Amino acid sequence: MHLEWITTNEVDEDVENFIASSANGGLFHSPGFLCYHESSKFPYPEFEIYHLVVRDETGIIAFMPGMRLYSQGRRIFRSPLGSSYGGLVHKLGLFYDDLDSIFEAVITEMDKQFDEIRITPPSSVYAAPDASMANYQHFLLLKHGFQVSSADLLLCAPLTGQKDLMTTFHRKTRTELNQALRNNLELEVSDFVTPEDYQLLFLSQSHFSATPTHSMVELATITRLRPNDVKVFRTVHQGQIIGGIICFKISNRVLNTFYIYDDRDFRHLKPNHFAYYHVLKYASENEFQYVDFGPSSAGYNDKKNLIFFKEKFGAHPYLRYAYIRSSIHE
Repeated sequence: MHLEWITTNEVDEDVENFIASSANGGLFHSPGFLCYHESSKFPYPEFEIYHLVVRDETGIIAFMPGMRLYSQGRRIFRSPLGSSYGGLVHKLGLFYDDLDSIFEAVITEMDKQFDEIRITPPSSVYAAPDASMANYQHFLLLKHGFQVSSADLLLCAPLTGQKDLMTTFHRKTRTELNQALRNNLELEVSDFVTPEDYQLLFLSQSHFSATPTHSMVELATITRLRPNDVKVFRTVHQGQIIGGIICFKISNRVLNTFYIYDDRDFRHLKPNHFAYYHVLKYASENEFQYVDFGPSSAGYNDKKNLIFFKEKFGAHPYLRYAYIRSSIHE
């Protein structure tokens, strides 16, 4: 087994191909995707790209994106930094003993270079073809001395085997959706975010004293870097955008609704119901297995209204754990 550190996002094609064909990797692990960050966000040398590639005689068997940073004289590895999740991406078809050996080698190597390791693997919905395989990674992190530092509650809608989406929705949601479908709303689907989309997104998030994770420039860069992995579903009324959902295609398995926004003056027309339905319809027709509606908690503060809204669209609860471990040499 050979381990190699890569300190650039400009990786060989074999790394990107491995992530795309792996058991649990996706867009947010891709170094090519992580290039979207503006240089001022993670300036060198305070931050340094630090990706780990693991190979054996067959080729790449594991990959972990990450970044090295310094805080109060401590060398810290974070996977991810500037992404929604990271952790160890591994090849399909591995057994527990294979993963155990990989983790042993990876953590031994990381202990040589870091005083602290922080890892946030993806939720189980991103594991293919068997979501339960994600539990091996959680167990192995705990086995090697990691502790859970936080957990996010995700709501994800499973689509496998659903013949009629409406039957998965709550009765009240079906009524509200039928109302939305009668409200002279139009759907626009595109592969890019417009300034009008972003303006409404920014205004929508400002009501919660928040700002979008990405700038308009960064979203434009993502579209350029990954033109097939961005989908915008706009709700339009009489020529005006009144709501929308910006989605990222994380893998062939999962569509992620990263941003949801609407115009409060038009909420009576149910633009979010309209957009949610069309996202789920698109995902089902394109054979995604899950739609990830994203976190519904801030720390351990649950957002109950948001959780209930997503539940009514057939979403189920999943967890995204964050782990931390201090070096055994301290």
